[in-house]
Amino acid sequence: MKSNRGTLLAHTMGLGKTLQVIAVLLTLASLGSEAKVEMASHLKKDDRRLRFLVVCPPTIVENWMKEFKLWTPRDCYESLGNVVTVNQLEKIDQRVYNIQRWYQEGGVLIIGYAQFRVILTSKNTTDEAIAQRRKWLLNPGADIVVADEAHIIKNPKAKIGELFSKIKTGSRIATTGSPLSNHLEEYWSMMEWISPGFLGPLKNFADQYISPIKDGLYKDSTAHQRKSSQTRLERLKALLDKKIHRKDIRVIQDDLTPKTEFVISVPLTDLQDKLYMGLLDQVKDDLREGGGGMGGLFKWINLLRLICNHPCTLRVLSLIDPDLTLQRHITSQEHKKSREIMDRQQSKLKTQQDEWSDAANRMSPAVDSDENDELPEFDELKWAKEIFEGMGESMKQLDFTEHSNKVVMTLDIVKEAMARGENVLIFFHSIPTLDYVEAKLRRRKYADYSFRLTGETPMKDRQRDVDRFQKARRAVYLISTRVHLTLRK
Repeated sequence: MKSNRGTLLAHTMGLGKTLQVIAVLLTLASLGSEAKVEMASHLKKDDRRLRFLVVCPPTIVENWMKEFKLWTPRDCYESLGNVVTVNQLEKIDQRVYNIQRWYQEGGVLIIGYAQFRVILTSKNTTDEAIAQRRKWLLNPGADIVVADEAHIIKNPKAKIGELFSKIKTGSRIATTGSPLSNHLEEYWSMMEWISPGFLGPLKNFADQYISPIKDGLYKDSTAHQRKSSQTRLERLKALLDKKIHRKDIRVIQDDLTPKTEFVISVPLTDLQDKLYMGLLDQVKDDLREGGGGMGGLFKWINLLRLICNHPCTLRVLSLIDPDLTLQRHITSQEHKKSREIMDRQQSKLKTQQDEWSDAANRMSPAVDSDENDELPEFDELKWAKEIFEGMGESMKQLDFTEHSNKVVMTLDIVKEAMARGENVLIFFHSIPTLDYVEAKLRRRKYADYSFRLTGETPMKDRQRDVDRFQKARRAVYLISTRVHLTLRK
């Protein structure tokens, strides 16, 4: 802080990055200009409170607020000032007012990346209003800016990266949990933000570090490439030590309850085997005809995943018959819930022009997205339709769990955990599979409480559901892997 330069807090998830940042901000807020501490002159304020800006993924804005409330001592309330959030569900005028008040009175402002971009680039206001907002948030803006999950600003040419480059203060804190060797481009972008020019131009950095390090990470890398990769990585770590505080899970390994992992392999059922082999035959035909490519590869992989989860998920996506969906296989109550979700989606489209809705739901797809994986067109699935039609009357039993040993095993584990009074987290890569398992759990009533987190879950409900889950017993949480979630005790 004394050199008006930034730092990168690169700690693995669970090591308390949020608490550490809050502790630093509370300490600085409590120091007066007479404090015998070396720090930048702009942080020594007696005439006003310091302004702290926290920019984070929209899904954890409320979590930051909760953590400030939890860790701020009562005797620090006055020196720190108000902690406010930019709530994407509020009207734009109220959000702008909250930012203005923070700028004038000091304290902490917590805002999501999407809202940060919308507030500063909205086309639904005057140039004068935008200039005023940029004064509040960029120049002179905050005294210290915190970028949580800072790899989100990895592209300096993207709008969010461009805006962050215009922040005046050099007192910047970036946080990330990404391993160094796996995300070198992101590390360059984060370093460029906290200390511009420290690693040089991206092209030079790529030639000197990114390419040599990556060349030694492949299975078929030569001994020379692996040795060179390790040497460059160690050299880069030494270079970054002045700017990065890096810790991994090993620092608390001895304090954690030992983790036991079970990898359970189950065979395909007869129907899954027919669909699986049918798809492979279709893939061979496509390849012989010159089709495929990377696009085709991803389609095939996603279809194989659905087949291995449960054959019924193909019906959920209406891939075999556009008029046939899961509604024929679930209870009327479950169908009503599905219908309500579809109605909400239609409502979103109708209000697309509302600025706050656009910002809340569409401006940050890289942070929180439940977009369907690339899947084949209807005509490409005739092979599957033939298999389903060959089932005859047994098609009525398509949603039976017995068509997937994977689902049977999952439900058995949930049943046993509930009998022991435990909670269960189930992560899904596929939304149709999540829907299917949720329907089965509701029907069997194994759990006393059931929670669901997908891209459709309103932001305002997410932290509330996490808190309820942690306090509950015999609860199941169904979570899409596409959604950012923070679970804290």
